[in-house]
Amino acid sequence: MARKQAQEQARQAQSQMERLKEDLPRREREQRIVEKRLVVRHRLVLTLILFSHRFAIAYGGCFAPSQSAFIYFNLTKGDR
Repeated sequence: MARKQAQEQARQAQSQMERLKEDLPRREREQRIVEKRLVVRHRLVLTLILFSHRFAIAYGGCFAPSQSAFIYFNLTKGDR
C-alpha cells in the first residue's frame, strides 16, 4: 500500500515538473515583455524630467534636483 502511494506521488511530481517545464518559455517571454515596458517607461520619465529642467532654464525658472527625484519617484512608484 505504501509503495503504491509512493509511486503515485512520484508520478504526480513528474507530471507537475513536466507542466512547469512546458510553461517556462511562456513565463520567460512574459518577463522579457515586462522588462522592456519598464525600460520604456523609465526612459519616458527621464525624458520628461530632462524636458522640465530645460524648460525651466529656458524660461528663467529654477528646477532643483529634488524636483527631479520627486517626479521620478512618483511616476515610477508602481514599478516597485
